[in-house]
Amino acid sequence: MEKEKSINIVFANTAEAFEDILISNGGSEEGQRRIRHEMALSKRAFFWEGDNKIVITPFPIPKELFGLNCKILEFSNTSNYSPRNGGLNLSNSIDVDSFKELVGDRSVVFSPYAITPSFLNFIDKLQTCGLNVFVDNMPSKGRYDLVKYLDSKSGFRKEIEKLDVKCPKGYICQTTDELKNMIDWFKTNERPFIIKADQGESGWGLILVNDLQTATNSLINQVSTETIWLNGSCIVEELVNIDESMGSCSPSAELFVTDSEVKITYICSQIVVNGEFQGTVVGKGAIPPDIAKQIKEPALILGEHFQSLGYRGIFDIDYVISKTGEIFAVETNARRTGGTHVYDLAKKLFGADFENHSFISNDHFEYSERIKSIAELLEKTSKHIYSKDNKMGIIITLINETDRILGYVAVGEDVEMATNIANGFKNLLT
Repeated sequence: MEKEKSINIVFANTAEAFEDILISNGGSEEGQRRIRHEMALSKRAFFWEGDNKIVITPFPIPKELFGLNCKILEFSNTSNYSPRNGGLNLSNSIDVDSFKELVGDRSVVFSPYAITPSFLNFIDKLQTCGLNVFVDNMPSKGRYDLVKYLDSKSGFRKEIEKLDVKCPKGYICQTTDELKNMIDWFKTNERPFIIKADQGESGWGLILVNDLQTATNSLINQVSTETIWLNGSCIVEELVNIDESMGSCSPSAELFVTDSEVKITYICSQIVVNGEFQGTVVGKGAIPPDIAKQIKEPALILGEHFQSLGYRGIFDIDYVISKTGEIFAVETNARRTGGTHVYDLAKKLFGADFENHSFISNDHFEYSERIKSIAELLEKTSKHIYSKDNKMGIIITLINETDRILGYVAVGEDVEMATNIANGFKNLLT
């Protein structure tokens, strides 16, 4: 057998991407819970990039779950590696000598969750040691700052205001006085608004103000005392009046940018509860065709602009749709996202035909405390697990035993069927 000349490394530095805000809030019980959840989310990396890879996660993927999903997806050459002392910062947790032993003399192709300063430093160490390393979403040389800038709410707003892309009226506030003035402006003009932390994540760092009688001082106090708000500027933005009943009121487009191409990989509908991201709907029925058509053009405009700045790799654009049908871009995420693993899973199962099937993900389902082990959980749900013969069922994507949280993707021939499959699965575990 010919020896492999290169090895694909899927690098799940999910928590590392939010290290600053996680550490600054880590002293509270809620902060610790969020750290554990971000670490658990890293297990979704198993589904990125198909077979033939080593998936590096801060802590091991449970063996029972790893084996089950390898069988479902017919992975025969995928393994999981975790550093001996894994932690929040995956890049800093890996010993270079241990990594060299892992990959041998093969070239390495990295697919990270995000480009971070720690990851860049880790890559530099590997190259200094003589390893041949390629990163599939590395920004243009000298533009590594773009990732954090475009991932921030202020960076997104500064760039989108240069383009012919509609976004809600909003302002970047650097000081408390600026924040107070903008809150008072929206109140005086009787416009509900939202305050966004510059480096918030998955709904963390959002204050929705529908009640314009809310005291300005109480909002200022919240922003001034909670640590999520202390890492930079914040944005005050008009709150788009969305129609929750219409569905797909929060679509998202994910793109991939190279030196020569900007392409949309998929469009999905986000599941958002109380401002916090829960999961996605991908494939058939996710987005009405007319809405999908309308969000593609601004997505490509923004993608081409990011390309011109030097950004490379995956990013997404989140939108909201108003009751009057207007579509507004509201933020970008300069990294892999909560829909990437769903898309990669869908492609692995159905290839280009994935758009004729529906996939509903949930990263936050809390299961009953009566279930005491992963083995018991898998046994209890075995009849609901995805069947290749029926082309439907549940794929469990992560398990966090400490907080009894699991993630899953429900697969069905349409959204209604996938929803029913998900509900049946959850009922078993409630």
